[in-house]
Amino acid sequence: ATNPSCWTLKPGHDWHGYQDADITDEYCMLDPTKVTILTPGVDAQGTIADWGIPGAILTEFLDSRRVEIARTGDYTVLVLFSVGTSKGKWGSLLENLFEFKRLYDSEASLEEALPELVARFPQRYRNSTLKELSDEMHEAMIELNLAGLVNAACDEDFDPVLTPSQTYQKLVRHETERLPFAKMAGRIAAVMLVPYPPGIPMSMPGERLGGPNSPVIKLILAMEEFGKRFPGFEREVHGIEVDGNGNYWMRAVIEKGVRRKKKKPRQSAAR
Repeated sequence: ATNPSCWTLKPGHDWHGYQDADITDEYCMLDPTKVTILTPGVDAQGTIADWGIPGAILTEFLDSRRVEIARTGDYTVLVLFSVGTSKGKWGSLLENLFEFKRLYDSEASLEEALPELVARFPQRYRNSTLKELSDEMHEAMIELNLAGLVNAACDEDFDPVLTPSQTYQKLVRHETERLPFAKMAGRIAAVMLVPYPPGIPMSMPGERLGGPNSPVIKLILAMEEFGKRFPGFEREVHGIEVDGNGNYWMRAVIEKGVRRKKKKPRQSAAR
């Protein structure tokens, strides 16, 4: 960490993923206290590999061994160090990374590698190995096109029908309704929508969401499907309510001309 050249992004290197024109020599430098661990599955150019280990699985493993993880991406894990971090602390991280590799290479069962996960969801994970779960999740991420949808969703713009302040007034005056997210296409969002990763707002309160083919709509629905397939690895989405079956719900502003579903009268209990 005392040699800045070890942390400087330089033109001509392909590991960082930036174009040469975007980097001036000796201008961009990484923070030595923020260490990003790359897991197999995708390279810096975005090429998907035939096999991979999603970052969420490594995070689950390290978390079960009391190693604090700051951020988790599709195939990245961010660990924060401080100036006073001792060799013993980062040594325990390396030890657990080697242990993960040993368990993966030996095709250890999830009962051995992730016993807490199996205890929470025994029917889903009891008969799987660490490698099988990694392969299955990697294939699901490719099938659902999560990485591609994130990139497309970040570039999507929505029409601001109301200001966030006006939308909040609608919210506190009960002029919003709770809908399955699959029915949010074309509706005005009553809350901010922030999927993680990447952890940036995709839409603000008062914006009208896109149609069924909107990248944001497709991304959130893909995250919903991912969570149902892999309980315990659900994606966090600020603005979304998740029911007991893993279904996504979101609040929309009630508009004139939009038929509101009437609530069924509550039946009195039999005496």
